Amino acid sequence: MLNIYQSNPERLKTSEQITNILGLVLAFGNYMNGGNVARGQADGFELEILPKLKDVKCRDNSSNLLQYLVCAYIEKFDEGEQDNGWIYHVTTTFEGGGGGSSFCSLTTGKVFLKIIGVIFSKNAGTVNSQFPLPEPNDLKVASQVTFEDMEEAIGSLRRQLESCERKLSKVMNGTTEDLKQPFVDVMYSFLEQSRRELSEQDQALEDCKKRYTLLWKFFSSKNPAACTPPQEFFELWTKFSSDFLSFWKKEQQLIAKQMYEEKKKKIYSEKVEGLVVKPAKITGLKLKLASSRKMSQEST
Repeated sequence: MLNIYQSNPERLKTSEQITNILGLVLAFGNYMNGGNVARGQADGFELEILPKLKDVKCRDNSSNLLQYLVCAYIEKFDEGEQDNGWIYHVTTTFEGGGGGSSFCSLTTGKVFLKIIGVIFSKNAGTVNSQFPLPEPNDLKVASQVTFEDMEEAIGSLRRQLESCERKLSKVMNGTTEDLKQPFVDVMYSFLEQSRRELSEQDQALEDCKKRYTLLWKFFSSKNPAACTPPQEFFELWTKFSSDFLSFWKKEQQLIAKQMYEEKKKKIYSEKVEGLVVKPAKITGLKLKLASSRKMSQEST
């Protein structure tokens, strides 16, 4: 459990893939809010906007901003060779407005999206394509456990260990020397290992608390005193990662299908080019009838 708390914060902070995704979100938001000086020149945004990206629909409701984000990431950053000629175009038609976030238009407006010049990266649609976010299940586990629960669990283990030590002492005092072995050595080894592991868990918990505090400060511009609980923070990422994964799989399957169709057409065209069509030879009864008809025409 603590391993998940230790690994997720580091990946969220240091992952280049996540940086690219958040950069695209910021670029899209600034572009769509371009008519507003305050909102169209934002340097960042609050994470609360991430689960709401899928609510920004296109005019015919056939797509949304999150799906477009997935497409844009796959085309530009999916571990492939970047193409400087890659471009995207976003035309916005907003209805409504308001809200306190610099990205309020993303949650209240409607946007029409269109991709120009689709250039897939070399890994898109293949087994080499890697999901860029932490797995939703790992984030869900992190969002369901609190530091208070961990402290209580470690405290319970410590009390059980102390109880075991008291029982061992009681047994030792009431047992003769010739009956103590090998029980004594086994129990002392067990207690020593338990103390060591319990101490490691204590240190890991303190390390997780520090990591989470640094992670929250990394993503938030609010006062450190207003640090949100880990459950709320990881719940935002869980929803975003889960929705992103859903569209990610669909796009990868679509790209794989397109690649298969293109490969099949290429193989078929190569086979057709290598074929030589020869005129059919007339033999048997057809040849006799044709010869007879020709002779009759010549005689007339």
